[in-house]
Amino acid sequence: MIIHQYKNDMFLKQVYRHSRWMFAGMLFFAIGQWVINFKGGMVFSPFFHYGMYSAPAEIRRDYFINVVIKDGDTLRGKDFKPPQWDKIQYTLHQAIASGCDTNFYNNQVSRLFNKAGLPAPDARLFINKGTKEDRIALYKTWLSKQIKHNGAQIDVAQGIYRYQTGAFIFLQPTDTLQGSNLLCH
Repeated sequence: MIIHQYKNDMFLKQVYRHSRWMFAGMLFFAIGQWVINFKGGMVFSPFFHYGMYSAPAEIRRDYFINVVIKDGDTLRGKDFKPPQWDKIQYTLHQAIASGCDTNFYNNQVSRLFNKAGLPAPDARLFINKGTKEDRIALYKTWLSKQIKHNGAQIDVAQGIYRYQTGAFIFLQPTDTLQGSNLLCH
Protein backbone atom coordinates (compact mmCIF):
# COMPACT_ATOMS: atom_id res chain seq x y z
CA MET A 1 0.00 0.00 0.00
CA ILE A 2 1.39 3.43 -0.99
CA ILE A 3 0.22 5.29 2.14
CA HIS A 4 2.04 2.77 4.34
CA GLN A 5 5.27 3.31 2.39
CA TYR A 6 5.40 7.06 3.35
CA LYS A 7 4.38 6.54 6.96
CA ASN A 8 7.91 6.63 8.42
CA ASP A 9 9.43 9.18 6.03
CA MET A 10 10.00 12.82 6.94
CA PHE A 11 7.49 15.32 5.58
CA LEU A 12 9.99 17.07 3.31
CA LYS A 13 11.02 13.74 1.78
CA GLN A 14 7.37 13.08 0.98
CA VAL A 15 6.99 16.53 -0.60
CA TYR A 16 10.19 15.99 -2.63
CA ARG A 17 8.87 12.66 -3.94
CA HIS A 18 5.52 14.23 -4.76
CA SER A 19 6.80 17.36 -6.53
CA ARG A 20 10.31 18.74 -6.80
CA TRP A 21 8.91 22.20 -7.68
CA MET A 22 6.77 22.26 -4.55
CA PHE A 23 9.76 21.16 -2.48
CA ALA A 24 11.94 23.91 -3.98
CA GLY A 25 9.24 26.52 -3.31
CA MET A 26 8.84 25.44 0.31
CA LEU A 27 12.60 25.44 0.82
CA PHE A 28 12.96 28.90 -0.78
CA PHE A 29 10.15 30.26 1.39
CA ALA A 30 11.62 28.79 4.60
CA ILE A 31 15.11 30.11 3.87
CA GLY A 32 13.69 33.53 2.97
CA GLN A 33 11.78 33.69 6.25
CA TRP A 34 14.86 32.66 8.21
CA VAL A 35 16.96 35.39 6.55
CA ILE A 36 14.31 38.06 7.20
CA ASN A 37 13.95 37.01 10.85
CA PHE A 38 17.72 36.90 11.31
CA LYS A 39 18.29 40.31 9.72
CA GLY A 40 15.27 41.88 11.47
CA GLY A 41 14.03 43.19 8.15
CA MET A 42 10.71 44.14 6.64
CA VAL A 43 7.90 41.67 7.10
CA PHE A 44 6.40 40.46 3.86
CA SER A 45 4.50 37.53 5.29
CA PRO A 46 3.43 38.30 8.87
CA PHE A 47 1.91 34.87 9.50
CA PHE A 48 5.39 33.36 9.63
CA HIS A 49 7.30 36.30 11.17
CA TYR A 50 8.65 35.26 14.55
CA GLY A 51 9.14 38.84 15.76
CA MET A 52 5.40 39.46 15.80
CA TYR A 53 4.84 36.87 18.51
CA SER A 54 8.14 36.80 20.37
CA ALA A 55 7.33 39.18 23.26
CA PRO A 56 4.45 39.42 25.69
CA ALA A 57 2.05 42.33 25.40
CA GLU A 58 2.71 44.75 28.22
CA ILE A 59 -0.21 45.85 30.38
CA ARG A 60 -0.49 49.62 30.26
CA ARG A 61 -1.89 51.79 33.00
CA ASP A 62 -4.17 53.87 30.75
CA TYR A 63 -6.02 52.92 27.57
CA PHE A 64 -7.56 55.47 25.21
CA ILE A 65 -10.88 54.48 23.66
CA ASN A 66 -12.55 56.43 20.87
CA VAL A 67 -15.94 57.81 21.86
CA VAL A 68 -18.52 58.99 19.30
CA ILE A 69 -21.38 61.16 20.53
CA LYS A 70 -24.49 61.87 18.44
CA ASP A 71 -26.81 64.61 19.68
CA GLY A 72 -25.50 64.18 23.23
CA ASP A 73 -25.79 60.37 23.34
CA THR A 74 -22.76 58.08 23.11
CA LEU A 75 -22.96 55.57 20.28
CA ARG A 76 -22.72 51.99 21.53
CA GLY A 77 -21.47 49.00 19.61
CA LYS A 78 -24.41 46.84 20.63
CA ASP A 79 -26.76 49.16 18.70
CA PHE A 80 -25.06 48.34 15.37
CA LYS A 81 -24.24 45.22 13.39
CA PRO A 82 -20.59 44.26 13.88
CA PRO A 83 -19.50 45.30 10.35
CA GLN A 84 -21.20 48.68 10.79
CA TRP A 85 -19.58 49.27 14.17
CA ASP A 86 -16.17 48.23 12.82
CA LYS A 87 -16.56 50.69 9.94
CA ILE A 88 -17.53 53.51 12.34
CA GLN A 89 -14.60 52.84 14.67
CA TYR A 90 -12.02 52.03 11.99
CA THR A 91 -12.78 55.14 9.97
CA LEU A 92 -12.47 57.31 13.09
CA HIS A 93 -9.22 55.59 14.01
CA GLN A 94 -7.83 56.28 10.52
CA ALA A 95 -8.82 59.97 10.75
CA ILE A 96 -7.10 60.25 14.14
CA ALA A 97 -4.03 58.30 13.02
CA SER A 98 -3.59 60.62 10.04
CA GLY A 99 -1.96 63.01 12.52
CA CYS A 100 0.93 60.54 12.66
CA ASP A 101 1.57 60.38 8.90
CA THR A 102 4.88 62.23 9.04
CA ASN A 103 6.06 60.20 12.01
CA PHE A 104 5.15 56.95 10.23
CA TYR A 105 6.95 57.99 7.06
CA ASN A 106 10.13 59.03 8.87
CA ASN A 107 10.30 56.15 11.35
CA GLN A 108 9.09 53.28 9.18
CA VAL A 109 8.96 53.83 5.42
CA SER A 110 12.13 55.81 4.81
CA ARG A 111 14.04 53.82 7.47
CA LEU A 112 13.22 50.47 5.85
CA PHE A 113 13.96 51.71 2.33
CA ASN A 114 17.30 53.13 3.50
CA LYS A 115 18.08 49.84 5.28
CA ALA A 116 17.41 48.00 2.00
CA GLY A 117 19.72 50.44 0.16
CA LEU A 118 16.87 51.87 -1.91
CA PRO A 119 15.80 55.48 -2.31
CA ALA A 120 12.79 56.34 -0.15
CA PRO A 121 9.55 56.93 -2.08
CA ASP A 122 8.02 60.37 -2.33
CA ALA A 123 6.66 61.45 1.07
CA ARG A 124 3.52 62.84 -0.59
CA LEU A 125 2.41 59.25 -1.22
CA PHE A 126 2.29 58.59 2.53
CA ILE A 127 1.37 61.92 4.11
CA ASN A 128 -2.24 63.10 3.81
CA LYS A 129 -3.03 66.62 2.68
CA GLY A 130 -4.79 68.94 5.07
CA THR A 131 -4.97 68.70 8.82
CA LYS A 132 -6.20 65.98 11.12
CA GLU A 133 -8.99 68.32 12.23
CA ASP A 134 -10.17 68.59 8.59
CA ARG A 135 -10.34 64.80 8.34
CA ILE A 136 -12.25 64.53 11.62
CA ALA A 137 -14.73 67.12 10.32
CA LEU A 138 -15.15 65.01 7.16
CA TYR A 139 -15.63 61.94 9.38
CA LYS A 140 -18.45 63.67 11.26
CA THR A 141 -20.22 64.51 7.99
CA TRP A 142 -19.67 60.97 6.70
CA LEU A 143 -20.94 59.41 9.94
CA SER A 144 -24.16 61.46 9.97
CA LYS A 145 -24.90 60.08 6.49
CA GLN A 146 -23.97 56.51 7.52
CA ILE A 147 -26.37 56.50 10.47
CA LYS A 148 -28.99 58.29 8.34
CA HIS A 149 -29.21 61.34 10.60
CA ASN A 150 -28.10 64.17 8.31
CA GLY A 151 -27.51 67.31 10.31
CA ALA A 152 -26.99 65.42 13.59
CA GLN A 153 -24.51 66.96 16.01
CA ILE A 154 -21.55 64.56 16.00
CA ASP A 155 -18.72 64.90 18.50
CA VAL A 156 -15.70 62.67 18.93
CA ALA A 157 -13.37 62.32 21.88
CA GLN A 158 -11.23 59.74 23.54
CA GLY A 159 -12.14 58.21 26.86
CA ILE A 160 -9.50 57.10 29.30
CA TYR A 161 -9.86 53.71 30.90
CA ARG A 162 -7.45 52.85 33.70
CA TYR A 163 -6.56 49.27 34.50
CA GLN A 164 -6.68 48.87 38.28
CA THR A 165 -7.08 45.78 40.44
CA GLY A 166 -7.92 43.56 37.49
CA ALA A 167 -10.67 45.78 36.04
CA PHE A 168 -11.04 48.69 33.64
CA ILE A 169 -12.33 51.89 35.23
CA PHE A 170 -13.66 54.71 33.03
CA LEU A 171 -12.05 57.96 34.09
CA GLN A 172 -13.27 60.67 31.75
CA PRO A 173 -13.61 61.70 28.15
CA THR A 174 -10.62 63.77 27.16
CA ASP A 175 -9.74 66.11 24.37
CA THR A 176 -6.77 64.05 23.21
CA LEU A 177 -7.91 64.31 19.61
CA GLN A 178 -6.64 67.87 19.52
CA GLY A 179 -3.10 69.16 19.50
CA SER A 180 -0.05 67.26 20.65
CA ASN A 181 -1.78 64.75 22.94
CA LEU A 182 -2.08 62.22 20.11
CA LEU A 183 0.04 59.14 20.67
CA CYS A 184 1.90 58.01 17.56
CA HIS A 185 3.29 54.47 17.54
